[in-house]
Amino acid sequence: MNQFIYNKFTLHPNKHYWIGLHDISTEGKFKWLDEKEQAQFTDWGPGQPDDYQVGEDCAAVVYKEHKYNRRWWNDASCRQQNNFICEKKTGKKSVLR
Repeated sequence: MNQFIYNKFTLHPNKHYWIGLHDISTEGKFKWLDEKEQAQFTDWGPGQPDDYQVGEDCAAVVYKEHKYNRRWWNDASCRQQNNFICEKKTGKKSVLR
């Protein structure tokens, strides 16, 4: 699923996308929005999450278009206005939009 999302970034480079992961409840323990489980898979960038600024409690996927076309997860302030990625369950399958 992560690769599916990353492949979409070539259409919209240099943007951040919220992925519904946060550590608001307990610093350093990132959970999904439903609070039911801690993230099992992560793809943090080097040195991330770093809680560099106050309130960097939400995770975003970042895609920077330059000679290396880098993609990674970053912690950021939940107050930032970013695009978002949603997962919708339909029957037995999940659909990403």
